[in-house]
Amino acid sequence: MITVIIPKKVSLNPYLRSHWAKQQEIKAMFHLAVKHALEANFEPYRGQVRSTYNYYLKGKLLDWDNTTAMTKIIQDTLVREGVFEDDRNPFILGGTQNVYKSKENFDYVEIIHEYV
Repeated sequence: MITVIIPKKVSLNPYLRSHWAKQQEIKAMFHLAVKHALEANFEPYRGQVRSTYNYYLKGKLLDWDNTTAMTKIIQDTLVREGVFEDDRNPFILGGTQNVYKSKENFDYVEIIHEYV
């Protein structure tokens, strides 16, 4: 499991409507957060996996599908950092996104990858 502290809660629709420069800024924040999370420990995955993204958010919860922008940015970073060979099928066969109320004073996501 990889736990990433979310630097900014990003909903899909506002993200898609934002200027490309703002999107790049958001991506950069997430890239740093993921890289920091990977410093703790991780093993590269080689083979087919399914992903589960459990979002723990404070304040107003996002609908599960509105976490898609964050999931995409995180997944791309995991590929870039060598956790996965690639993020397309047949490497990652699919996944789920869940949203829960955070009991902490910050937003975070627990990412679970299971070999198929």
